[in-house]
Amino acid sequence: MAALFEEDHSNASWEENTVDHFLIVVTQQADGLHSCIKSLSQKKKNKKLHMHFKRLSRHVLEQMGHSAESWELIRKEMKTHLMRADQLVLSLLTN
Repeated sequence: MAALFEEDHSNASWEENTVDHFLIVVTQQADGLHSCIKSLSQKKKNKKLHMHFKRLSRHVLEQMGHSAESWELIRKEMKTHLMRADQLVLSLLTN
């Protein structure tokens, strides 16, 4: 996610410091997750996840010229991913 949001987001309607804060939080979370995940099987899954975000970058942002509409699609996709991650964590905590 962090790499995706480091793209040119000048056409997005977000304030610069809001994006910067979001990137800091996502990077901290990614660093924490990386420290927990050490197994070889996870590296394969991480590669698939990396490719998913790379496709978002290429197929949504680049093809739509980094327009405000493309950034809104990215925002909605990220929100969906974050909500799913939150649900996963909550289900693990309640079990």
